[in-house]
Amino acid sequence: MKRKVKRMLAMFLTFIMVFSMGTVFVSAAEEGAGKSTETAVKPELSKKTADSVILKTKDGYVYGIQEDGSTWKWADDKQYDKTAKTVSFTGLKADTEYVFAQKTKDAETVQDTDILKIKTDVAAVQAETPKQEGVNTESPKAEEPPKADKPQDEGMNAEQQKPQETDQTEAGAEGNKADVPEEPQKPDDSKKQEENTEVSTPSGTEDTTDKTEGTQGVDKNTAGDAVTDDNNSQKTDEAKKDEPKGEDTKSDESKTDESKTNAGKNNDSENQMNDKNTPQKAQTPKPPLYDKVTDTSVVLKPDGDAGSYTYSYKMVLKDNNAKAAELTSDTGEFSGLTPDTDYLAYIMVKGNDKAQPSYTDSDWSQPTEIHTLKAAAEKPKAAPKLAEKTDTMIKLDTSTAGLDYGVYLDNGKISWNSEGEFKGLTAGKEYRFVTRVNFDEKEQMEGPISDVLKVTTKKAAAAAPEAPVCIGRTENSITLRAVNGQEYAMLENGNPGKWQDSEVFSGLKANTRYSFVTRVKYNPDEAMESKVSGSSSAKTIIAFEGSGVTGIEVNGVYDKNAVVNIAANGKGTDNQKPEVQDTRWVPESWKWGSSAKGTWKKAPYTAKLTLNKAGKMELEVVFSLQEYSEKGWTAMTAEKKTITVPFSVKEQYTITASAGSNGKISPSGSVKVMEGNDAVFTFTPNKGYQISQVTVDGKAVSVKNNKYTFENVNANHKISVTFKTLTKTVPKTGDTMNMAGYLMLAVLSAGAVLAVVISAKRKKMNQR
Repeated sequence: MKRKVKRMLAMFLTFIMVFSMGTVFVSAAEEGAGKSTETAVKPELSKKTADSVILKTKDGYVYGIQEDGSTWKWADDKQYDKTAKTVSFTGLKADTEYVFAQKTKDAETVQDTDILKIKTDVAAVQAETPKQEGVNTESPKAEEPPKADKPQDEGMNAEQQKPQETDQTEAGAEGNKADVPEEPQKPDDSKKQEENTEVSTPSGTEDTTDKTEGTQGVDKNTAGDAVTDDNNSQKTDEAKKDEPKGEDTKSDESKTDESKTNAGKNNDSENQMNDKNTPQKAQTPKPPLYDKVTDTSVVLKPDGDAGSYTYSYKMVLKDNNAKAAELTSDTGEFSGLTPDTDYLAYIMVKGNDKAQPSYTDSDWSQPTEIHTLKAAAEKPKAAPKLAEKTDTMIKLDTSTAGLDYGVYLDNGKISWNSEGEFKGLTAGKEYRFVTRVNFDEKEQMEGPISDVLKVTTKKAAAAAPEAPVCIGRTENSITLRAVNGQEYAMLENGNPGKWQDSEVFSGLKANTRYSFVTRVKYNPDEAMESKVSGSSSAKTIIAFEGSGVTGIEVNGVYDKNAVVNIAANGKGTDNQKPEVQDTRWVPESWKWGSSAKGTWKKAPYTAKLTLNKAGKMELEVVFSLQEYSEKGWTAMTAEKKTITVPFSVKEQYTITASAGSNGKISPSGSVKVMEGNDAVFTFTPNKGYQISQVTVDGKAVSVKNNKYTFENVNANHKISVTFKTLTKTVPKTGDTMNMAGYLMLAVLSAGAVLAVVISAKRKKMNQR
């Protein structure tokens, strides 16, 4: 009877303990879920796995993930689920912290309050729970040996934590305590990663809850149910520790029946379970997680509370045909591995005889498959080359294929891209650029960076100065006011022509308007092109050519006391509709000789000159330059132009000519002769008469051919002629010469001849 009572009491106590544990677990999960709902902030986490994060969305907002520590990549339309009001970010690295943000569609910047840091789950694998020996799993007791598995409510609480809390990343890692992966873990394989909030399942039971990425994970609304199911699984798991690997999970009814069956075991089982002094084998832990994987090293960690137990790890080649030796480590750190190679990693709990109760080494866990990364590529042979630059952009030469291009940020990190173009830089600042062989960080180690290229962005364009000011102009040049450090250009078809340092523009057309601009000088290799000023215009002055004087001939000869009427004509004086900066040449004064002069104040510009002085003369007409402004026509400069007309004024002399009776003289009377000219007079006797005598200024002169000439007249003269009757003895030869003279000449000639003859005869006689 006593034996029967003991059995019934044991069954009753077992039932109470099982029921109370289920109640505790469910309450803890629900409490965590409620806390998360009450304290959630924006943006709000909906779900996360080892390679994905799903955020809840709000209308009017866009969501993005931060890349390279500085730039935002905003989600495209394919990432949004409008029905579920979520946005998915996939292809992420396990156990890595990412920064997410939300902003309104029209916002240009992201506020600190819009940023959420989330750490993805640790990559996990699921394996069957190995068969345990020497451990009674009838009912959980406080004195049973330590187990690697933690209560399932920890996983749920990890998901329900506040997204904005600073220990978010730690919570993400803690959440993996509840994971029981299905198959060996592989680096960065999103299809084999499990969510942080996945409910642990018993060994051999396939969990199909999260096969679809980012859409069917456990959310906050189902957290309580998930934990309740997990408690049932926990009981089943403990009841099945002695089952062989690969056995299918029993149904809930089977679990209940098995619990009842276990409760009915004999007293020997109860005594074994309650014996605290007998060391038991520690429960086989879950397959290890990898904390870090490189090409030659792996760092492992337990899938649970690492601080509660001491572990040992081992790694072997997956394809171990050569029977390579196992690698073991108590720290989980392995080095000297082969790049790009598959390994299997195991973990076990090391025994502890000082624990209460004590326990021995567990069996090795199921393996986690790990593939080491490919070795890093070689260092690029040369530093990057500059293609072009502005004040805010630098573009590198991308002719070499297969490279990434990076710039050092102020915090010492490198921002990489594959385009080789970097925008949003600071003007006049030196930047350092490097390259590396591009790689897939999920498959290969990052290679060494190249040598550094230092490039300084151009200085920002200098501000536009004030428009240039004209300070001088001629018929073919315009002078602007010089400003130190500026250069100037003339507009051609509305655009600046050739820039020059000189403020003087020459070779221009007269009476033509030109426009000019200026800018600050710059070095095109060091600064952006300076901004151009507004334009100003200036007009060259009108040409003087075309001005003249009429009414007097150049090199003309005029009689003394002659009267001439002159008129001066200045270029531009006929401008009837003047504009600002128009110019003209206005006659100002005239002068000839030593004292004859006059001035003009207004049109008409004429004068009457009496040439009362003889000699070589010059007429000088002076013109002054005027410009038109708002005040009308005013003198522009002190510069004047003069037109000179040379001419001559000669003195007149009078020759008084008279003739006696019986003939005439021509011209006769008072004859005016210009100084220096010749005057010819002709004598004509009447019929039967001849010239008797011609006198000039009272003196008889000889005449020839009945004419007399005054050469180079320079004084007044008188000329007169008388006539006489022709002599009858004189043959009518028409010669007026006296015959007596001829006879005298003949006598003298004969005497001379006679004297010569006589002289000759005397010489002969003397010679004899």
